Amino acid sequence: MLGTIPIAGVQTEVVFAAGKMGRVYAFEAANGQPVWQRAVGSHLNDIGRLSRRPEVVLPGELGGVETPMAYDGSSLYVPIVNLPFRYTSTSVKPATRAGLFGGTGELVALNPTNGSVRWRQRFATADYGAATVSNDVVFTATFNGKVYGLDAQTGARLWSAQAPAGVNGFPAVDGDTLLVGAAAPGPYVKHASDQLVAYSLK
Repeated sequence: MLGTIPIAGVQTEVVFAAGKMGRVYAFEAANGQPVWQRAVGSHLNDIGRLSRRPEVVLPGELGGVETPMAYDGSSLYVPIVNLPFRYTSTSVKPATRAGLFGGTGELVALNPTNGSVRWRQRFATADYGAATVSNDVVFTATFNGKVYGLDAQTGARLWSAQAPAGVNGFPAVDGDTLLVGAAAPGPYVKHASDQLVAYSLK
């Protein structure tokens, strides 16, 4: 994701990147020089060598930043999955009784200039719903089918809705309409049905 931030007083094009390691990076676009990095979400035993005995690691194999971030020129919005896995030097498996349906989520707003955290919103289940920003509202959706609209400046919850199934797709905005695909498996929604839902933003 491209953006422009001041570096030593000069407006400079940068590349923002993130991944399953649960870290967000900014690099100068022209030469790849690192500008900053920020660990996001929960971290435990994720640096260094694994022991012979099982260790719980966060973010786990399906944790960290799994889906796209959003950027509006003011903040970088990062969806996060906190899903612990139990590792040894030769094996890996989910560390919760819920398995791949476990874990929690977060959406974090970072200052694009230095990576500092502006606000953080926590969710009961994993945030596989990416981040989509439009008109000062950030939208995301979680694995239990909850769809959220958050104030881009403060992270306050402005609106939420329950989708007819779990969500691990990316909300999209088209004019005054928010489109959400709900079809993720899981025990969260009774009588779940796969649907594309359109929410009015008026």
